[in-house]
Amino acid sequence: AGLLYDLVPSVSACKFVLEQQNDARRLANSSLILIRDLLWVAPLGDSACVLCTDLVGFTPLSEKLGPVGVVNLLHDIWCIMDKVLQTVVGEEHKQAVLYQVLNEKDEDDHGISDVTDIYLDGIFTPALEAARSSAHSVQRIYSLAPFKIDTVGDAYVVAILLDRPTQSDQRYATIKMMNVARAIAWEVMAYSHTGPHGTEPGSVKMRMGCCLGQAVSGLVGLKKPRYHVMGDALNRATELESKSLAWNVHMDECTCSYLEHLEGNVFVDLRPSADSSQEEAIR
Repeated sequence: AGLLYDLVPSVSACKFVLEQQNDARRLANSSLILIRDLLWVAPLGDSACVLCTDLVGFTPLSEKLGPVGVVNLLHDIWCIMDKVLQTVVGEEHKQAVLYQVLNEKDEDDHGISDVTDIYLDGIFTPALEAARSSAHSVQRIYSLAPFKIDTVGDAYVVAILLDRPTQSDQRYATIKMMNVARAIAWEVMAYSHTGPHGTEPGSVKMRMGCCLGQAVSGLVGLKKPRYHVMGDALNRATELESKSLAWNVHMDECTCSYLEHLEGNVFVDLRPSADSSQEEAIR
């Protein structure tokens, strides 16, 4: 069960996979068409916020490192990014639950504002903002968790699936994904400065693209089936990433509309020394 939870984005997706698998077994002697139709799209949303990342100058880097060096480098970087996602999901859920518990107490007797300032100061502010809204329960917040969709070559794809999203959901998902992008950039940047696997310190650089748009999700294939996201959001995020700059996330005008202080088609610098107005937009 633990492995299955790592392969799908949510409990509802896990339930969908298990139900479809049981139905497929019952139809094991039926036509391939029936089984194929049974395994396709999961009813988990019609849009997504997608983040695509890859390494700048990957081809010359590969030539320098060789096959074994490239695999070791990618393994290190992907493990770093996996850990970031694990931390984001765990910490955000913890903060949301904490706020809900504190919010149920009497503010006058327990001084809720002081307590939340101590525990939530600067940590995943989108969770706090959403938790304060009556439209968001803790379960709703947790269902909007970022999920690793795929790795292709040196690319790493993250998505937040949205089911009939409100404008609040879309803003929440966009801010959350920008926090994920920033956390990934900072961790990989620190790793790069160590000069991993014989590379020049600081020479391993990353660029990103982010888009919120239409998408569908589900299982693809019969042998080694993959839970995948397809649609305009993924295609657009990939295109934006290809035109991005090192340590920047490239966003289109539609996605930027959910962030304050940002307008149009922009590059957001994720480095610690980035412009303060951009920093404010993604907090």
